Amino acid sequence: EIRIKIIVKDNPTELPIFLFIYMEVSVPENAKNAFVASVKLTNRELFPSLKFNLKNNLDLFMIDEKTGEIHVRNYLDYEAKTSHELMAGTSESDDFVKIKINVNDQNDVAPIFLTAPEPVSVTDDQTVGSLIASLNAVDTDSAGSPGSIVRYEMIGKGKALKYFHIDPENGNLKIKDDLRKEPTIKQYEIN
Repeated sequence: EIRIKIIVKDNPTELPIFLFIYMEVSVPENAKNAFVASVKLTNRELFPSLKFNLKNNLDLFMIDEKTGEIHVRNYLDYEAKTSHELMAGTSESDDFVKIKINVNDQNDVAPIFLTAPEPVSVTDDQTVGSLIASLNAVDTDSAGSPGSIVRYEMIGKGKALKYFHIDPENGNLKIKDDLRKEPTIKQYEIN
C-alpha cells in the first residue's frame, strides 16, 4: 500500500483591487524625486509577480513596479501647472487609481526692483519719520500665493541701521533717528 499526499493550492480567481480608487495629494514644486503616493492592493501577497505601472504622465512621474510607490521624475513647476492627474494600474488588470497631484508653490522666484534705486540726498535737519525714498519690487511667483508677497529688509553698514528704517510691507525708507547725532558721518550705505 502506498500513500500519496496531495496538496491543493488555492488559485485566486479574483485579481486584487486597489484600496482606493481616488487619491488627492500635495507635492512641493522644485523637489526632485519627491514622494507622491503609494498605491495599495487587496490580496497583494497572492500575486507576487504583479507589476504596478502608470497609464499617463510618464515624463513627470515614475512608479516602483513592485512596491507601488510613486515619485516625481524630475521637478514640478507651480508657475507652469498647479496640478496634475495621474492614473496608476497593474499589468494584470484594467483597474486603476486616479491620483490628483496638487503642486505647492514655493518662493522660488526672487523679487526684482522696478527701478534701480538712485542715491538719496538728505539734510541733517530732516525730522525723524521723514520719508526719503520708496522702493518698489515685484515677485513673479503666482499672484496671491505666499511666495508672491514682497517683504523689505534693510542691511546696513556701519551705523545705517540706527538712523534709517524700511517698512517691511511697502518699501518706504524713513529717517529713524536724529542725523545730527553723528556730525562726522556724511554718507550711509544700505543694502
